[in-house]
Amino acid sequence: MAAPQPQIPLAWLGVVSGPGAERGRTFVLLPEAIIGRNAGDVLLSGDPTVSGQHAKVRLEPKEDGVEGEQVFVLYDLASANGTYAGTRENYREDNSRTFRCELHDGDYILLGETVLTFWRA
Repeated sequence: MAAPQPQIPLAWLGVVSGPGAERGRTFVLLPEAIIGRNAGDVLLSGDPTVSGQHAKVRLEPKEDGVEGEQVFVLYDLASANGTYAGTRENYREDNSRTFRCELHDGDYILLGETVLTFWRA
C-alpha cells in the first residue's frame, strides 16, 4: 500500500485593483506558482508595469515551526518595479518592498500597479 500523500493546503490570490486582471478574479495557488505579465500560473497581462515573470509563491516548511507545518512564501524574481507585501495599511510603503516574505491571510501584494490579496483555507 502506498504512503498517503501530504495534503496541499488551499490558497489563492484575488485581484483587488489595477490593470493586471479583472477585479475580483481569483487564482488558486499550486505548491509553486509564477506570477507575471507574459508567463506563469497567475497571469497579469493587462499591467505593463508587471515583469514577464515578476514573482513566485512557493509552499515551504515553516522555519522554526512545528514539524510538518507549511507556509506560502512570496519571492520577487528580480522584477523591474519590485514586489511589495504587507497589511492593508502598509503594503505600499517603501519598507514593505520584499524579496522574500511569508504570507498570512489577508496580506496585500503590490506588483506593478496591480494589487492582490492572499487567502488560505
